[in-house]
Amino acid sequence: MEIPAEMEIPVRRSNLMRLRLPAVKNLRLLVCAGGTSTREALLFISCLVLLVPSLPAGTIVSSFGPGQTFNESFVSSIGGSTQESLADSFTPSATYTLNTIDLAATWLAGPNQLTVLLTSDTGGVPGSTIESFNLTNFSGFFVPGIITLTSVLQPTLLAGTTYWVELTANDLVDTLDGWYPDLNVVTYGGFGDSAFRSGAGAWNVSAFVGDAFDVTGTAVPEPSSLALLVIALL
Repeated sequence: MEIPAEMEIPVRRSNLMRLRLPAVKNLRLLVCAGGTSTREALLFISCLVLLVPSLPAGTIVSSFGPGQTFNESFVSSIGGSTQESLADSFTPSATYTLNTIDLAATWLAGPNQLTVLLTSDTGGVPGSTIESFNLTNFSGFFVPGIITLTSVLQPTLLAGTTYWVELTANDLVDTLDGWYPDLNVVTYGGFGDSAFRSGAGAWNVSAFVGDAFDVTGTAVPEPSSLALLVIALL
């Protein structure tokens, strides 16, 4: 919906208030009925302030290089003889609803299956599952590629809160998958931590090796401070 640069908004039947609003596209407009009392007028104005833009999707965090490039020379194994699961953490700088998770992974042996979990953080390691993605026939043998997972639940990821992307498999004994690293494996510690564990054992955290992935979402706009002030005065 496009709002014209200037529009007339009736406050009373016998009186028109002319408000100059910026021409902004794609707005979700909260419609309020005008009243005759000061209280109702203030409430009406506060509603006008709550013109919330429909924000585009954006990258929350990414360890890919330019153009989603990554290190194709080796992989970190998932499953196999070590029955290993891998996880990388990230912390959003703003609040988002989750859209997608992209990761560079491949199938190596056994059942062509991969399970990806978005989890909370518990004491600096992966915690409870927020959303899970179960993939089958997701890759050819040792074929470097980027897998895009689209969120169905679209959970809210809070600013300043740590989350984990975990790669595992339903059958860690027979399955062998690989997660490709990013281009900056030595300096990855500034982005987040990596963790690994064997089977259902304890998580081990390392800030040395980082895996290639990104997380995208839609920013959640903050309530207008002006609107909150006006409402508080009512």
